[in-house]
Amino acid sequence: MLLKDNVAIITGGAGVNGLGFATARLMAAQGARVAILDLERADPAAAAAQIGNGAIGIVADVTDKASCDAAAAAVLQAFGRIDTLVNNAGITQPVKTLEITGADYDRILDVSLRGTLYMSQAVLPAMRAQQSGSIVCISSVSAQRGGGILGGPHYSAAKAGVLGLARAMAREFGPESIRVNCITPGLIGTDIIKGKLTEEKKAEIAETIPLARLGRADDIAGACVFLASPLSTYCTGITLDVNGGMLIHCPPRAACGVTPQGAALAVRQSRPGGASGFREPFTHTNGDKHHATQDFHPHPAVHRRPGRRPAAGRAGPGHQADPGPRRRAGQPAPRGRRQVRRGGQGQVGRSHRGSGRAVGPAG
Repeated sequence: MLLKDNVAIITGGAGVNGLGFATARLMAAQGARVAILDLERADPAAAAAQIGNGAIGIVADVTDKASCDAAAAAVLQAFGRIDTLVNNAGITQPVKTLEITGADYDRILDVSLRGTLYMSQAVLPAMRAQQSGSIVCISSVSAQRGGGILGGPHYSAAKAGVLGLARAMAREFGPESIRVNCITPGLIGTDIIKGKLTEEKKAEIAETIPLARLGRADDIAGACVFLASPLSTYCTGITLDVNGGMLIHCPPRAACGVTPQGAALAVRQSRPGGASGFREPFTHTNGDKHHATQDFHPHPAVHRRPGRRPAAGRAGPGHQADPGPRRRAGQPAPRGRRQVRRGGQGQVGRSHRGSGRAVGPAG
């Protein structure tokens, strides 16, 4: 088991169709002793009873620092230690910029951002005493792409703040073997989208995702287990995208306009001499948008301007260097490429261009 004897706290974990509950269930299945934190109306004790395996439910409000401190103390009393915290609690609101009130802004940021800070502050003393721990913060793809499908700009701001806060904590507490990482889920089929998207709209969105489906709660739970487990002991300050490829700029399959015939054309346009940079910019279409790549080479060491070959001996790894212009036997070397023998070892040197001075000793 990946989390044997690990003690894990999951905030916002009582909703049986949510990310938090799925994470608590999978962590318990991997041997963790789990504490589910949520508001009283969500009934975290009932959620813990469904998970079993000694899981406990604690009523807590992540926007209240005293409530967070009390919840951490209750976990320590029950299990004696805290190894993992999953900052999952968050709320959203689908409004536009000019519709956001001060109360809306405070409410969204209080749960997602302030709650992440308060709960982290509550568990860090125990983790510092142990000199180990893992904090996983649930952000969102909307923090990266500037808005989601359901969340407003204040939700994006809150989740972007989570990314910055997590990285700062990772830097601060790394020397004490406390790791802090983020997960940025894409559109996940949980209660948060229930009744807000039609099946037709879901199918339309899925067509824009390379893996061709919406995410599932277990997809995020698996990532949380990874970041809590010994498999990720050298990971801190990372942002783990779990979105089915949603942030890949070019849409999948034929929607990108790149066909096998187009790829073959690009290969035929490749340079002679073994280097495989494109001779001309390669353009593909996506609807009415056109994207053109610059003249490039797969090895960064040989990026160059269009129309130029790499110098002899400077090709990228695994590629044959361009030998330069061929000349017949007995034909004198062109200016700047006069050949001399080195040290009697049969090696060929090259003169400085135009100087007439040979490189290396002339044997």
